Amino acid sequence: MKDSKVQSLERGLRDLEEEVEMLKSNGALSTEEREEEMKQMEVYRSHSKFMKNKIDQVKQDLSRKETELMGLRTKLETLNNQFSDSKQHIEVLKESLTAKEQRSAILQTEVDSLRLRLEEKDSQLNKKSKQIQETSEEKGTLSREVHDLKDMLEVKERKVNVLQKKIENLQEQLRDKEKQMSSLKDRVKSLQTDTSNTDTALTTLEEALSEKVYII
Repeated sequence: MKDSKVQSLERGLRDLEEEVEMLKSNGALSTEEREEEMKQMEVYRSHSKFMKNKIDQVKQDLSRKETELMGLRTKLETLNNQFSDSKQHIEVLKESLTAKEQRSAILQTEVDSLRLRLEEKDSQLNKKSKQIQETSEEKGTLSREVHDLKDMLEVKERKVNVLQKKIENLQEQLRDKEKQMSSLKDRVKSLQTDTSNTDTALTTLEEALSEKVYII
């Protein structure tokens, strides 16, 4: 559409130049007619110069607007790519967080089971302690079992604590990425608005040029 406007202006310019040449070649006119034709020739030349300047200006404006529009489209594409990458990263973080939570739940179940076993062993140990007739060897065996269970419980609890910290870290990363996504969405909307405004400015310029050509 922009090229057709420029071509229309250029065709009008050529028509004026042809009329000027026709006036130059017409030698059978009277002095008064000749003077009148010369006046018209000057008018045509003035219009021709004006249209040449206007065409150059239109070309420059179109080139500048197209460059600006290309820059905005590039920025928009870059932001869309960043938005897509952030979205994929968030999905990966969510999957990792889900896996960590599942693993934590499994370990917590194991800890609960070990705690029940420890309580049972403690209860057995107390009963055995009250039974004077039981041998010290049996007490030692139960004591070792309780000690081993306590060690296992401590190991499991440490693992749960480590996983809990990892989960909290992943949740913090997820919140940060969601904030970044929100910011990118706002920037994409802003660039889309700028692109729309640029297209509107180009349309207004083209309509103004069309009106000037029609007047000429």
